Amino acid sequence: MKTELVPLTYRHLQEMGETDQWQNRMRLGGIAFALLADGKPVAAGGIVRLWGKVGKVWTIQTEEAKRSCFLMRRIHKHAKEQFPLIRAAMGLERVEGETKADEPSHCRWAERFNFKEEGVMRKYRMGQDYIRYAWTS
Repeated sequence: MKTELVPLTYRHLQEMGETDQWQNRMRLGGIAFALLADGKPVAAGGIVRLWGKVGKVWTIQTEEAKRSCFLMRRIHKHAKEQFPLIRAAMGLERVEGETKADEPSHCRWAERFNFKEEGVMRKYRMGQDYIRYAWTS
């Protein structure tokens, strides 16, 4: 399987089944990339500026990517390489993100990037609890 990291486009989001127009505009408003596997987008992620030196990180993965150890390792490799480069390019001192409280593997992933838990956000999105994480310089 051939993988390639490319700048994110609206078409990539559509092909991954992402239909929320507001979310997609937000995702395309920062620095973002898509991971292609044999030419097909299987993951995307990036950082958008919230204000000043504060940004928000986001990631999405297809079910195919989540089932593949190979693709998840690729995602982690690229995220590990790109995260500090994007932070520096944007001049950020704080990057925040959130994950569903009932997804402990996502929580561990955030911690591997030196994000610190800041607390539970009750009924944050669609009635579900999320955990806020932040990286600070």
